[in-house]
Amino acid sequence: MIANHTDEIRQGLSAHRALTILQLLDGPLRGGTNERLLTALFEMIQLRTSRAELRSILDFLESEGAISTTVVEGLTVIVLKYHGHEIATGLVSIEGIEKPKPDASYLE
Repeated sequence: MIANHTDEIRQGLSAHRALTILQLLDGPLRGGTNERLLTALFEMIQLRTSRAELRSILDFLESEGAISTTVVEGLTVIVLKYHGHEIATGLVSIEGIEKPKPDASYLE
């Protein structure tokens, strides 16, 4: 049964990861981080992802104007933009990014 919904599951996880990145940036990461730290945080909260998938989500968020990325000495630096704050807090809804729930724990 689950095999019939693999694409839906993958899309749902990707949308959840995208929101998580924005909420982490909007909350405890205070607007910026790097790809290595983000990968480590995903592992800590049991939201493991491959580097390729994380890169794909970051590219999507950047194309939506939610974040900006810069490569500094081989390390991708990620900065939250105001539009990303709007998405993270539910002021704006974007297809492909999960809508935040009122009890979102990443904002604290």
